[in-house]
Amino acid sequence: MSQELKQKAHPCPYCNESFDYNIELGLHLASWHRGKPTPTTPLATQNKPQPQTKPQTTQQEELIIEYNLAQSKQGLGELCPVLKDANGNIIDGFHRKGENADWREETIPWIDTPVKLELARLAVNFNRRRVTPQELTERLTFLAKAGLKADEIATQTGISKTTIYRYLPKDLKNEKAIKISGALKAKSEIVRKEVPPETSYKKIHDTNPISQIKQETDKLTIATSPYPELKIPKINYEKIKNNLTPTEEKQTTTVCICPNCHQPIHNCPRGGDIT
Repeated sequence: MSQELKQKAHPCPYCNESFDYNIELGLHLASWHRGKPTPTTPLATQNKPQPQTKPQTTQQEELIIEYNLAQSKQGLGELCPVLKDANGNIIDGFHRKGENADWREETIPWIDTPVKLELARLAVNFNRRRVTPQELTERLTFLAKAGLKADEIATQTGISKTTIYRYLPKDLKNEKAIKISGALKAKSEIVRKEVPPETSYKKIHDTNPISQIKQETDKLTIATSPYPELKIPKINYEKIKNNLTPTEEKQTTTVCICPNCHQPIHNCPRGGDIT
């Protein structure tokens, strides 16, 4: 077993039994010492993994959290029962049972062995919430050491074999799992090799260096259409002069045509333009 997954023994506080994993100790206590108080002595908790540190909450926030669960029970009733196996072990509903010891229960009679109990807990927890990697590894380790193969765990819990292989300790993986992992790696390598080499950046850079691309660009000719010829209309200055009123004729000395709009401009000898 790899060093990171190896754990110290977990001794039972009531007998001489000891276990490699905390989950095995819990199953032992539930099966052989049911009804006894939960052990809180250092002997039983010294090797227990420490939970992740959570942000501290004020007393008011803690009361709100407890109130929400109780309010749900008062408003809608006990929607989800506490699930138990044939031996009385809780499958799901530890928090609900802690809120109210009289919370309604439902017994699943066909869950009657420790192995089935762990399978049921895995299935329920995966459907309801996210399971931590540590919990998943411990439960899968117990099932694998009990003789169940990944195919059987996947069939009974609905968890994919890929997930099972990912969290199962290496020394508990069978040869088939190792072959599957190798096949997936080989497939990804094949896909990588199937990419046409001419699409790679190196191939493009080798066949089209910057200097060559510049030379090819310089050879390109841009087709441009000639500007249309501007037709300036002919202006009959004599006709414009004859159409002026007598007053305008006295005040006007020069008639100019605007080069932009081609309108006549009358220059007044006293200064200013009369348009």
